[in-house]
Amino acid sequence: SLRSLHGGNHVSPVGPLLAFSRPGVSLLRGTSSAPRRSVGLNLGMASGFVGVLTCELHFPEAHSLKEKRHYVRSAKAQLQNRVGASVAEVDHHEVWQRTRLTVACVAREHHEIERLLDEAERWLRGQEWEVGFVDRFLVDPDD
Repeated sequence: SLRSLHGGNHVSPVGPLLAFSRPGVSLLRGTSSAPRRSVGLNLGMASGFVGVLTCELHFPEAHSLKEKRHYVRSAKAQLQNRVGASVAEVDHHEVWQRTRLTVACVAREHHEIERLLDEAERWLRGQEWEVGFVDRFLVDPDD
């Protein structure tokens, strides 16, 4: 299930991820005509957590899309290196001074996801750009 870390109700943008941990659902591999094999999941073990952080960034010093892309590439690379996150620019692609980034991390423990998202947000807020809207939520495949 999906749990908001800010108390709101959200629709999961990663809904297909949840299906893989449900009892009775098989993971199918391959696209050949050979018989499909299902990968068994150990349902007795914790599956881990997915944490998602979405934030709006404002780049007051950017005067072109090229300058904005420089900031976005830097932010994505740093977040990937610092917290092992997958990062995507998800909105405001053609606007010079704004972007919306979605940052996703995976970990075995709830507290580890909290730490990774805290570290990502702290790093974003410590940079030369302005951080606007920030939201986060947690996907727990075991719920």
